[in-house]
Amino acid sequence: GPFTPTLYTDFADWAVDYHFKLGLVGIYDITYNSRLWNVLLKMHGMDIDMWSKVNADSFAPSKMDLISIQKSFVSTSSFIVTSQQDGNHNNDINNGNSQQRHQHVGTDSLSSSSSHHYQRTVIKNSTVGLSTVIAPGTRIENGQVSPLTFTRHDVVLAANSQSSNQHPHRDNHSVAALIIQELEVAIVYGIVGVAIFGSMIPAYELWMTACQPQTSFDAVPVLALAVSAQSII
Repeated sequence: GPFTPTLYTDFADWAVDYHFKLGLVGIYDITYNSRLWNVLLKMHGMDIDMWSKVNADSFAPSKMDLISIQKSFVSTSSFIVTSQQDGNHNNDINNGNSQQRHQHVGTDSLSSSSSHHYQRTVIKNSTVGLSTVIAPGTRIENGQVSPLTFTRHDVVLAANSQSSNQHPHRDNHSVAALIIQELEVAIVYGIVGVAIFGSMIPAYELWMTACQPQTSFDAVPVLALAVSAQSII
C-alpha cells in the first residue's frame, strides 16, 4: 500500500538491516545450507515454508513481510519491494533503469515528491536463478527465472503444464524426510566446526611455546597471531 518515507523510517530500516547483515558475518558462511534460516526469516515476518531453499543474506528485515516464498528455490537475488510513481508514470524502478538492476532490498532511492507504494512479491513452486532482480509486485508461480535477469512481469504457469511438472519443488516431501535431512546437515556442520577449532590448536600451542606469555595482556595478542597464522597456512 501507499506510504510516506521520512528520515526516521529510512534510518530505522537502515539500522535493522545493518545489524541483521552484521549478525550474519561468519556464522552464515558455515551454516547456509540449514533450513533453520527459514525459521529465522519467518520470525522476522517473512512468509516462507520449511521446504523452500533460499539464501538468507539476500533479504533485509525491513522488507521481509513483503516477500512470500513457498516450495521454491531462490538463489542469491535482489528484491525491490517499493514502487514510486509521479502522476501516471512509473519511475526508473519499474522501467528497469540499469542503475537500479543491482539495487538490493532496503537501498532503493525514494523521492518524497512522488507517490510511494509497498508491493508484495510472491514466489510459489518456482526456481529463481543467481543474481536475479525482481521488481515490486511480481508474482512467480510454477515457473523458472533464468539467472542474471531483471524480472518486471509476472511469471505464472498452469500447475499441469510441462514446465511446471518438471520443477523439482513440486514433489511432495514428508516432514520426517525434512527432519532427517536437517539432522544430517547439523551433524556435518558439527564435525566441520570441531575440525576448524581443532586445527587451530597446533598453531596456538606453537605461539604460546615460542612467546611464553606471562599475563593475559600478552596471551590475547598471541592468540590473535595464532589465528592469523592458521588462516595464512
